[in-house]
Amino acid sequence: MPANYYDDLAARYELADDELEIYRDLGILYDRDAGGAFRHCYTETASRVFFELVQRDPGYGAADAPCGWRPSTPSARHADGRSGQSTVRGR
Repeated sequence: MPANYYDDLAARYELADDELEIYRDLGILYDRDAGGAFRHCYTETASRVFFELVQRDPGYGAADAPCGWRPSTPSARHADGRSGQSTVRGR
């Protein structure tokens, strides 16, 4: 992460100082478009495993939202017919 990432966020968006400080302290990345906001961060790696945490407000990036969320729906199926969630987009 570039040292000035959060300074750039402050210049680009009208974020409250305490909100920006939380993002900086927790390493949360932020973006916003006309439809909404997108926040994400990563957990610490434990034995080659980490998780990406994502919060996507309704409307953010709406054109590709069905593609990004489809694999995580309960009815998603693997190529071999098994049910369950996939962590890889598009699978």
